[in-house]
Amino acid sequence: ERLNASMQHITTDPYASFAFDATYTFLVAANNLMHQGLNESEIYGEVLLQELRRTQFFGVSGEVSFDENGDRAASYEILNVVSGAKDPKIVAIFSVSTKQFTFLDNLTWMDGSVGNFLPRQLVSCDPGFYK
Repeated sequence: ERLNASMQHITTDPYASFAFDATYTFLVAANNLMHQGLNESEIYGEVLLQELRRTQFFGVSGEVSFDENGDRAASYEILNVVSGAKDPKIVAIFSVSTKQFTFLDNLTWMDGSVGNFLPRQLVSCDPGFYK
């Protein structure tokens, strides 16, 4: 009970669970390769990369698995940062496995327009630039 009381004041970085799972993914992949008979000096490069892509487990940040590109097959929250707002707002969720967005709210774009479609200014210029 005393331990629980002292734990109430501990805060963690919101990305700590992802960092933990990334490290754990590497350890699981290396362990799998050693169980396949590879020694430590052979665990690098393409051999390690392929094993990392095959690694699957339920981690502290949720399901951990990877698609054919090596991207984590998970859901990502899309945050909208609006000038003058106190905090970023979750406006959509992107699922890697379905390659679909689920919009929770309208997006506010840098020109002040609101909606779930890119403003004309963003599609009429080179990627990464804004007119």
